[in-house]
Amino acid sequence: MTPINAARAAGYSENYAKQACRIERLVKVSLEDEFERAGLTDKAIVAYGLKGLEANKLQSCNLYVAKAKAESVEGDKLILNKNSNDFIEVEDWTARHKFFETILKLTGKLKEKVEHKVEHNHFFKEIIAKPKLAEKNRMENYANQN
Repeated sequence: MTPINAARAAGYSENYAKQACRIERLVKVSLEDEFERAGLTDKAIVAYGLKGLEANKLQSCNLYVAKAKAESVEGDKLILNKNSNDFIEVEDWTARHKFFETILKLTGKLKEKVEHKVEHNHFFKEIIAKPKLAEKNRMENYANQN
């Protein structure tokens, strides 16, 4: 759909629809202004991204305690404390990776797609066709000799 048709579908008049690119610029400017008024500035986005690179999560952990009257903590001298509700804070590597990946994409340092150019015909001829042709020639030569 062209910008003019989209503007018409949105209810703009014919004359205003012909200036559809101006409509898009006005909307973009007003959205940016609203985000900035709400506190979502470039500095705030950078600060949030840096904070995300230090993301942590809570993880439950088992607490082992020494058995009563145990002189050492070897082997079976430890038991699981079933009444323990202990949690520890550990690095959330999944969240950190996602923040880092998003930052790289926003800065243009990470591309969505990597294009590889492969000459399929050359590959087919060199790897598949030539050995089969050579084998066929060998078979024909063998047949002609006998």
